[in-house]
Amino acid sequence: MDTTLQTNTIACYKKGYTSVCAAEETGETVVPDRMPDIGMIANTGACVLLRSKEATDGNVTMQGEIQVSVLYIPDGESGLRALSVSLPCTASFDSPEITQECIPVGTMRVCGVEARLLNPRKILVKAEVVTELTCFIRGEASYCKGESGSVGSLTQLHCTTAKFSTVAAVCERTFVVADEYALPSSAAGGEVVRKNVQFRVEDVKTIANKLIVKGTVLSEVLYATETGIETASFGTVFSQIVETDSEDITPDARVSLMPTGMYYEVISGENGPTLSVELHGVCQVAVMAQHEIEFVSDAFSNRCACDVEYSPINVVAQSRASTQRETVRDTIPCKSAVSQVRFATCTMGKVTVSGDTVNVRVDVELCVAYENGVDDCVSRRMEVNFQGDGEAPSILSADVVRCTDVYAIPSGNGVEIRFAVEADLRTETVCELETVCAIHLDEEHPCVQDRPSLTVVRGGGSLWELARKYGSTVDLIRQINELEDDTVPQGSVLFVPRERF
Repeated sequence: MDTTLQTNTIACYKKGYTSVCAAEETGETVVPDRMPDIGMIANTGACVLLRSKEATDGNVTMQGEIQVSVLYIPDGESGLRALSVSLPCTASFDSPEITQECIPVGTMRVCGVEARLLNPRKILVKAEVVTELTCFIRGEASYCKGESGSVGSLTQLHCTTAKFSTVAAVCERTFVVADEYALPSSAAGGEVVRKNVQFRVEDVKTIANKLIVKGTVLSEVLYATETGIETASFGTVFSQIVETDSEDITPDARVSLMPTGMYYEVISGENGPTLSVELHGVCQVAVMAQHEIEFVSDAFSNRCACDVEYSPINVVAQSRASTQRETVRDTIPCKSAVSQVRFATCTMGKVTVSGDTVNVRVDVELCVAYENGVDDCVSRRMEVNFQGDGEAPSILSADVVRCTDVYAIPSGNGVEIRFAVEADLRTETVCELETVCAIHLDEEHPCVQDRPSLTVVRGGGSLWELARKYGSTVDLIRQINELEDDTVPQGSVLFVPRERF
């Protein structure tokens, strides 16, 4: 006969299909008639805007727009000019694991961009975009918490307590951040030629079913004036409320923020020029919930043949989020004595995770003016490593990596560069809970009691193991030995009575 089990279920979202893909997008552009010929390409930067994200049966497609800015030194002239190129990009993921009911959470990031001179009036642009995708599927975690019915006396149940986390909600919300920043008077009549944003999440709170995400939008802007290219860096505080479909949520959440539109403009006013900022973005969140359950992890019968079936539950036993910061200092050599650093940019390249180490590639590009009046561009590729906490078995991942606080000054025949790399790291410890899912009793084959009615053993192991081995129960062993709990001192003498019927 089969016993009737009492089961509980926890509604949750499970990770389904996950993937990372890299694609190279190319495009060409020509120099407008009003601008001079290209003598040397000085610097190329890019950012990607998320345009759409759609899941169908067997496929997820993400589309974006790469906004590329190319700065060049004109042929036979000094100073810098800027060209803008827009490249569409598409990432398509095919898998039978994907359904239209799944919720895709994805990001797109430019990890490398370059421009090549085809002729003085034409350039070729190449941009590498890395797209990360995780599909969440609504599901449930079921576990046995005991027996019901009159057959409970035929079996012995071993219950275990476990604490773990599940994804309780997956949702997203679009938002807009707007602000204005004062610029120096030299910026009057200027034009924004490059903009880039990074997001820093600084605080996450919950109220009922709402997640409150607070942080800073870090903007880096290059704008052209009559005297050349100027830079501006600033931060905008933001706060967004994301409503979820679960009230059982914690502040532990994976937050993915991506720009969907960037509108930056230099405006002249009575009080001087200002930079008008309007940033459109999307906030994607996977919110965790914590649980503590008692489940049946083992069973046996002293009366008849007993066949027990088990069902594993994969859960996150522990999830730890942290932000690490590394400051990089270096001197980049140049061809001659440097009189001025026109601008310095740091672009985040590929991010790789190997075991307990996160490796980040940073591409540094400088535009300098030498003392002899010649402009030049210099680049250097650097690597920054971050270490996890070293606890095994765990999975280390980098949610977001950003570069901040770039500072560069002339230093003889070189440039002293300093910048910070911040990494939002997450370490998850995954475990498997083996819960009983079925108990089959065969009353036609009673157990043969070949054990003595009382056995004397030396302590060690657990009372459950002794009860199973000698045909007893945990309660009987605890009572006859006057034990307050199931802890068995090593080497102690215990009396183990056989269960009587």
